[in-house]
Amino acid sequence: MVLFRGAGEIERKSLIVTFCGRAQRPNMSWSLYLQYLPSTLFDVAILCDRQNNHYTGGIAGYAPDMLSLQRRLAEDLRFSSYRRLTFYGTSSGGLPAIRLGLLAGAHRSIAVGGVFAWPIYRLLQGQDFQTFDPICSCFTNRRGEVLLIHGSNERDLIGARQTERILRAKRIRVTSTADHNANHQLFLAGRLMDFHRRMFEFGDVKYF
Repeated sequence: MVLFRGAGEIERKSLIVTFCGRAQRPNMSWSLYLQYLPSTLFDVAILCDRQNNHYTGGIAGYAPDMLSLQRRLAEDLRFSSYRRLTFYGTSSGGLPAIRLGLLAGAHRSIAVGGVFAWPIYRLLQGQDFQTFDPICSCFTNRRGEVLLIHGSNERDLIGARQTERILRAKRIRVTSTADHNANHQLFLAGRLMDFHRRMFEFGDVKYF
């Protein structure tokens, strides 16, 4: 876990806890991602699961499982000190961001191109996996919002629709691209800053 903290009192800022996918980046380089988030408004934590295990085994050397990861992050990052808390993930980091955001009571939990794990492989290898999943109907009366954002491809659409039904979440389809990495296509089209403003709620735009 790496924390990027700019100037300013954290009580006046928002914290974005970012979960990378298998490529160990949030659908773009870390530096590009941070350039499109004003440091006066946001502190940003970036997490990578180098075991590529959808964070079910936590983060090696930091937390041994998902619940321990949520608790460790809450303590180390001082969740309660921030004005607003957002969990955000891309690809295989998308649904872990939703899960931990629900557990943390985040203002917004956001997945871009979120994909479900397929634990049959871990079972065949004799590995344990977490059976309790916060993505369940027990969280439909939550306080925070859940956003499911995806490009116009079948795989991402299926995953987003499944999660939408379970959590009664808000699903947003990026109609301009079928790419799994919708963020990159929006960057190429010059629309990444507008996307971030609407998703992370800053600037004079209509938020998602």
